[in-house]
Amino acid sequence: MRLLGLHPDVKSYTILLEGWSQQQNLMKFNEVWREMENEGFQLDAIGLYHEMKAKNVRPSPHVFCTLINDLGSEKRLDEALLFFEVSKASGFAPEAPTYNAVVGAYRWSLRMDDAYRMSGEMKKCGIGLNSRIFDIILHHLIKGRRIEEACSIFRA
Repeated sequence: MRLLGLHPDVKSYTILLEGWSQQQNLMKFNEVWREMENEGFQLDAIGLYHEMKAKNVRPSPHVFCTLINDLGSEKRLDEALLFFEVSKASGFAPEAPTYNAVVGAYRWSLRMDDAYRMSGEMKKCGIGLNSRIFDIILHHLIKGRRIEEACSIFRA
């Protein structure tokens, strides 16, 4: 496309995102998402979700993860949690990246106790805690000026 002097638009990116979602390839999905954002395009993640549903494309766990991430970073916690529940009701068992996104959503809203609770839920579901979870927790504790608590978690 670019070799022909054509540049992708939002629709081009949406098509690629849908494809990587269907293939459940989070790495490629995120790569295309970042490229789209770097090109200055803003895609409404909720709009993408509804477009997929309208086309009878089953949103993948990666789409839900992206929705939760985006909504959480915009401090739209209630909506992020709604999509977390929708993802579980869709028959998908939450994966580590989805839990990471939910923990991050709680952190963006400075709901530290809920983020800790979610880490506990991960363990109950057999999903091991990972360094990304701790990065999210540490970042937001420091952002919330809870440095001693962050150091305590870091040292534990």
